Amino acid sequence: MAQKIEIISNAMISIGAAPISSLTEGTEGLVGNALYENTYRGLLASHSWRFATKKAQLARLTEKPINEYDYKYQLPSDLVTVVKVDGYTDYEIYGDNIYSNQPELYIDYRYRVDETILPDYYVLTLQFLLAAQFAIPITDNSQRAQVYQGLYEDQLRKAKAIDSMSRPQDAIVDSPLTGIH
Repeated sequence: MAQKIEIISNAMISIGAAPISSLTEGTEGLVGNALYENTYRGLLASHSWRFATKKAQLARLTEKPINEYDYKYQLPSDLVTVVKVDGYTDYEIYGDNIYSNQPELYIDYRYRVDETILPDYYVLTLQFLLAAQFAIPITDNSQRAQVYQGLYEDQLRKAKAIDSMSRPQDAIVDSPLTGIH
């Protein structure tokens, strides 16, 4: 199972830099630490990763919203992005709160997964993306960045395909739009 420093170090090694053992020492450690979290969270937000999806009933706050909504809820602290709000309801997100007229609110959301439980296909995807981002500030080589961007894109397609196997395909339902009866 991967650790943050191991993921960053492997990306650095990929572009020809020395491995790192600290995120606060040397150019590689500082660059890796500076770019890691936004890159990691951005990749999580970019796709409906099944391994990074949770369901939750949100805690309703006692403070009444000052807008057109009746209720205010606290979003989970590990939230990356809301995937779905259950029920047919209007809602709006403001900061770390969600507003709705529903007296109870359930969501599906993507969360920040601890690196130690990331699947291997995601770790490899993240490492290629980090290598593409590290290539210019570490090696000043834009061609190397392009190579790793291409490797990232290929691995991303594979990772999405693997991840999609953790949920069965939706069946085609009887619909006048599909012509299936």
